Amino acid sequence: TCRKCAEICPQGALSMDNEPTWDPPKSKISPKLTALDPSMDDPEFHQRGKKVFWKDEILCQQFVGTNPFGCIQCQGGCTFNVNSGAMVHELLHTTLSVTPLFNGIFWQLGNTFGYGLREGEDMNNFWKTELPAWGYDSSLGVHGTY
Repeated sequence: TCRKCAEICPQGALSMDNEPTWDPPKSKISPKLTALDPSMDDPEFHQRGKKVFWKDEILCQQFVGTNPFGCIQCQGGCTFNVNSGAMVHELLHTTLSVTPLFNGIFWQLGNTFGYGLREGEDMNNFWKTELPAWGYDSSLGVHGTY
């Protein structure tokens, strides 16, 4: 409900709605796939039966397919995709899931603390960070770290 991922999406494929909906959106583009029934005006690419913030999957995959490195900017920019080393992150996840009133505050906190996508010089600083070897967080159980 904070729409940070939707604002980051270069194609505008993510929903900017305030509330989730049961109705999947129509795609902004008309796919030209031979596997589709040409008599269908607007083929559906979503599985109905869930109330979510929908994504225009056709538009998203068209963009991903034309970029050699894909996209996933929505995942990189999401405030929820931060480390779980601090107890406050779990508290925030729990709070946001039931209290959307705080979305704007936590969205801004994510930006303030430097979470999300990097640009320019910040991208190069990534290579100077010390990350856990092989994905194992060796700081777990150590006092005063992470």
